[in-house]
Amino acid sequence: MISAAPDGYSEKQAFQDRPGVGWMIYLPVELTAQQIPEAQEIVPVLSADRKRRLGTILVSIKDEVFSADNEEHLAVAHDIEARLISMDLLPLLAEI
Repeated sequence: MISAAPDGYSEKQAFQDRPGVGWMIYLPVELTAQQIPEAQEIVPVLSADRKRRLGTILVSIKDEVFSADNEEHLAVAHDIEARLISMDLLPLLAEI
């Protein structure tokens, strides 16, 4: 699991005991827009030979720079975090 977020997001993420989504997060599982409708973009990550799906990048905000000071951006990221927790896909930091 790898995430990208601007400075200051960790203090504003929804769950302090779990990784934050921020602007985007990579998960080593196959996910679809039907499973994560909150994400503005879902990017499949494929193996070098493009024959195997390695995981998924979930993008919270697609058409502008993600800002930890923008309440709309935070709401989308928080909604994705909550969805991932409900699917048991966002582990506790202590478990990583």
